[in-house]
Amino acid sequence: MDDYRYFISDVQFHKSNGAVININTCSWYYYVDNTIPSTLTWNICDKLTTGAYDTISFRFGFINAQNQTNMFLNPPESNMSWPSIYGGGYHYMQLDGKWKDLGDTIVNFNTHLGIGRVIYGSDTIYVDNSFSVKLPVSFTLTATSTPVIQIIMNIDRWYSNPYVFDFNYYGQMIMQNQDAMHKISANGWDVFTVGYIH
Repeated sequence: MDDYRYFISDVQFHKSNGAVININTCSWYYYVDNTIPSTLTWNICDKLTTGAYDTISFRFGFINAQNQTNMFLNPPESNMSWPSIYGGGYHYMQLDGKWKDLGDTIVNFNTHLGIGRVIYGSDTIYVDNSFSVKLPVSFTLTATSTPVIQIIMNIDRWYSNPYVFDFNYYGQMIMQNQDAMHKISANGWDVFTVGYIH
């Protein structure tokens, strides 16, 4: 099984009447780690108003202005630090697994996504590889209901649409390769889906 760790931020619940509720009372971000079961469920402490909801949105990772070095001082979040030479801050994601190369050898891979770095002569540009996700939902919140919403990360989709990601071309690690990170980021648009709502 793949090991994965990632951040989402700027979570919003969208009502059918156009109202938007920001999830930021206790935290403006959330950390998920499949090796830490407690992170796989988020009990938000924000007060949602009653009524019909049709969308949940969030940012995968952080925008560069938010992604600041040393904003996490304790593990596990602090273990996600991104090297300062590549822009600093924190990984958006660490997804580690294995693939079979052209020689039929099982090889480890590390799909680590974060701030990109592009060098043009003497100029260095740092690229924001975070992206927005919008998920359709359909539920009505009453004064006595507490909905549970399952959000699924479909790992295979990181490597398939619109770009078919070739590990044999890009190699085991991508965090020094903005072209590879761009493709992973662009593929993120349909990685997340909603499972059950009850």
